[in-house]
Amino acid sequence: MSADVGRGRRQRLGEILTQNEVINQSQLKEALRVQSQTGERLGSILVQMGHVGIDELLGFLGEQLSVATANLFQLTIKPEIIEVISFDKMKEYKVLPLADDGRNVTLAMVNPKDFSSISALEFISGRSIQPVLVPSYQMNAAIKYIEDCGERLDKPLNCAELEGMKKVTCTADAGHMELKQLFKKLVTDNAADLLLSAGVPPCLKKDNEIVRLSSTMLTPHQIKLYADELISADKVEEFERERELDFAYTLPDTGRFRVNIYKQRNSITIAIRHIMEIEFLCL
Repeated sequence: MSADVGRGRRQRLGEILTQNEVINQSQLKEALRVQSQTGERLGSILVQMGHVGIDELLGFLGEQLSVATANLFQLTIKPEIIEVISFDKMKEYKVLPLADDGRNVTLAMVNPKDFSSISALEFISGRSIQPVLVPSYQMNAAIKYIEDCGERLDKPLNCAELEGMKKVTCTADAGHMELKQLFKKLVTDNAADLLLSAGVPPCLKKDNEIVRLSSTMLTPHQIKLYADELISADKVEEFERERELDFAYTLPDTGRFRVNIYKQRNSITIAIRHIMEIEFLCL
């Protein structure tokens, strides 16, 4: 045990995974950059980028936090179980009831160490809470599904279907998330930046906040297609050599933009900034 840990300092997830050689420093740096852009939890980003397996991640998180964990996509939830807590509270606290015996409720949580939330939910439900850690992206998928079902379930939810639906959605949306549409969304929403990274949805940065444009995660292949569309033929060799490009880009009837494309290992990230046209009034 290190001196820091001995004095009560809890290691960060990235430190644990790199020390155990589950991921390398380059993969961690790549995931942290995506996290800074999107605000998503690091573990979920690493899983969705393919750098770590879900079971491996849960094992490390369970050990780090000393809590029970579960792969939500392997569970089935009965309709009456989710009625223990109102949907509004599930969405607010990012929790999902998994089991209930009348006195105790097993509750999937993104942050099982949030004791103030646990206390509030115990008061609301009238039951003792037994927290179970699940990944953030799985929780988001489950809550989105229940919301789309009218905030209730008419039949048992086989959460394995959520994983399958997510994969189908990524493929189906690939042809609809055209780059021109994303540029126009950047302008019409009066946002500062458009951020495109593998493992997270397209995001806008507006008023210093990150706003997701959908719940569909971009794949490395989609990002590569976007990059190929943006990089001119005479810049391809430079990008392969330098692994980064920064250039101006004009889209007729939409506006002028500053584009930054960079590659870490085999993953590409694209950041696009709208260049505002400023008119000066001469006095």
